[in-house]
Amino acid sequence: MSVVSLLMDLTELGLGDQQVPGPAGRTWNARELAAHARAEALALRRVSTSQPRRTSVSGTRADGQQPL
Repeated sequence: MSVVSLLMDLTELGLGDQQVPGPAGRTWNARELAAHARAEALALRRVSTSQPRRTSVSGTRADGQQPL
């Protein structure tokens, strides 16, 4: 179960105002942290899907040949 799902479940159970631990610097309730975590997850997904896939790791291509 993801953090977002857990926090949304708390909100649906009427516990959206329940204080929960979150990123430092402020006080979070379950509803606010669910929205924040969802936005962060979507941003990460956009970045990861917009970058080209790498075919090599540590100088070795996935097919075992040496890069040019």
